[in-house]
Parts: sequence; structure tokens; C-alpha cells
Amino acid sequence: MLMLEHKQVPYRRIELITMLHPIAARLHGFDAGGQTRSIGGRRTLALRIADRLGTVPGLVCDDQRISTNHRIARFLDERHPEPPLFPADPERRSEVEEAERWANETLQMDARRITTAAVRSDASAAIRLGADGRLGHLLFRRALARRILIPTLVCGAFAPGPATERKLLAELPAALDRIDGWIADGVLGGAQLNAADFMIAPSLALILYRPDVRPVFAGRPSLELVDRLLPEPGAAQPHNVVASPGLGTSGRSAKSSAARALGRALRMPGVLDRKGTSWVLQALSPAPVIVLVHRGRNSGRVFKTPLEMLLDDRERDELIISPMWGRNSDWYRNVLAGGLVEVHVGGEQRQVTWRELNDAERSAALDAYRRAHPTYSRMILRTLARVNDLKGDPHQAVLRELPMLGLRRAES
Repeated sequence: MLMLEHKQVPYRRIELITMLHPIAARLHGFDAGGQTRSIGGRRTLALRIADRLGTVPGLVCDDQRISTNHRIARFLDERHPEPPLFPADPERRSEVEEAERWANETLQMDARRITTAAVRSDASAAIRLGADGRLGHLLFRRALARRILIPTLVCGAFAPGPATERKLLAELPAALDRIDGWIADGVLGGAQLNAADFMIAPSLALILYRPDVRPVFAGRPSLELVDRLLPEPGAAQPHNVVASPGLGTSGRSAKSSAARALGRALRMPGVLDRKGTSWVLQALSPAPVIVLVHRGRNSGRVFKTPLEMLLDDRERDELIISPMWGRNSDWYRNVLAGGLVEVHVGGEQRQVTWRELNDAERSAALDAYRRAHPTYSRMILRTLARVNDLKGDPHQAVLRELPMLGLRRAES
């Protein structure tokens, strides 16, 4: 986005759902750009999967789809040569590309780990860190989503342990020295900004979401570079940053991005619930996933909602489900209003009837779920209790407050 604004190329920004973006990017025709990323030298399973799917950022131009900042920078210089993102002098270009490569392979991942480490040690920091800043809201716009998803999903993917966090923080001054040296040599921060500037500044801006590291940046040329490209909210806009038509100075579309993200979230199950991609729904959860098809009680529209099964009761030929958002869940209210259409189980469409489970049945179903997924169920029960503001032991609170439905095949 910074490179598009630098070249004054009009664009429309589309946001993908955080943590589902590799799947969404792939479904929209983007690959991972040949990346083989690692975290602290380790190729985790999550990164291996993501590198085989898709990545962000991605750029659509005519019928072309370009992934990764590396490829986008070169594509833009070819299509829109002025102002250039790389120096014409071969030696100087080589220096810029070295800085760009280091930012992509090392600094970018270190910045994610430094920031998420603060959340691992203090879960409430997720709300403060992501509330606002040089990059806007981090990952999730709503505080509740940040509070729940950053400590569980995001930190699980990126956050280091205490020893590694101390090591990363100890190495940060040396990284800033390296950047300051490039600025002193004219590789970065010159009158003509380049691709390496646009790679390094966002990673530094991400680190600056942690208040305790800001003194390390004080008085450094690297901080001046971040201020130039990504000023603090409310700071005066630098004279050399140009916003494209229809965009605010932060680069966000004037149209509500939250509305677009919500629309895509509601459409995502329909995109995945089809031949060839339905496996993705199951890949997102260790528990079996079904798709509930229901009709809106007011709108009359048909919706698809993926749901985890608490239990597949083979003896009764019954599937047990529960609404994550409690009795106010839209799909649950639609079912109670007579809007149940069918369910999709492993690609099979089933006509079903439903019933409410009694207390003893609910307890047995939840116990079976916990036995089948001991570690995962603890995380889910804590999340359900937090989302629904339930007090006390998460297991007992969920059992006490959340309803459960049994779905049985309809007699033909």
C-alpha cells in the first residue's frame, strides 16, 4: 500500500479475515510467492501449510495476481517506472536489495515475535497493543476479538517463550544500529524512498506498539524513518506522503473496511462448502465440522454456518451442536423459529429434525467432547466462557448456560 501511494497509483483495498487469509488468498487466485518462511529457524507446521496456500499482500492488476512485497515492488516498477523503487546504479541497487531481503527474511518475523511476546505474558495487552497505532488496528478491529484471538491463535503461531523474548529484545539495538548505518550510507531514508524503506518501516512500526521498547528507538534515525512513512495517529502528515484519490492519509479506504470484512466473513462458509474445498472447513478444527443451512427468521435468506460437533452419537444417529454465542446466536434463533433447512456432513446433504438436550444429556455430550479433545477443549471452553462473560469454572459455566441441540435424520 505504501508503494502504491508512493507511485500515486489509485487502488482499492480489500481486507481478508485474519488467520484465514492464507486460505482466502488461495481461493482468490494468489499463491505464497514461493516463500519458505521460518520462525527462529524453525519451519512450523502452520508456516508450511501457509506457504503452500497463499499470502498477503497481494495485488490484482488486469488479469494478473502478484503476491509478496518482493514481487509487487518489481511489478510496480515495470508498470509505473516513476518514481522508481530501486536505484538505477547497479551497486546501489544491490545494497537496497540486501536491505530489502534482510527486512523480509529476518526483521519482519522478529517484529511479529517481539510484539506478540508482550501478549503471551499479559493477555490483556492484546487490547492495548492493537487498539490503534501507526498501522491502525492490529489484526482485529474489535477489542473483544483481539482479547480472545490474539492470545490464543496469533500468539500460538508467533509468540516466543520468555528466554527467546529476552534474546530478541537484547538483539533489537543491534538491528536498529544496522538500519541507522544504512540510513547514514544513503541506502535508506534518502530523498527518493525505495523498496527497502517500505519493507523496513512497517516492521519497526509494529515493534513500536510495545511501549516498553520505545526508549530504545529514541533519537535514532530509524525512528525518523518510521515517522516519515508511518507517523503516529494524530501527528502532522509528512509533506512527502501523498494519498491516492478516495483514501485517507493512513491509506485506509474511505468506505468502511469493517463492513467489507463482515460481508466476506459471512460469505466465507459458502465459498468453502463445495467440492474441492470443503476439506478446508475440517482443517480449521480438530473436532468434526458440519455446515448448518438455515433460513433467516426475518429476512428469509438462506445462510450456511460451519459448526463444530460436540458429539457424533452413532447409537442414536444424532449430531450434537451448541451455539458459541449462546442463545443470541443467529443460527440458533433461526432454528428455533423453524428455519432449519438441512446439514452438510462430510459432503453429504442431510434432512434433519432437531431437539433440545436435557441437563443430563448435555453433561454427557460435553464430557465426551473433553475426552476426545482434552487440550483443544480446554482452550475452547475458556474461550466460550470469556465470549459469553460466564463466571466460575469454564466447564461448569458452559454446561450451565449454553444450550445444545441434537440433529437426527428426518424420516423419509
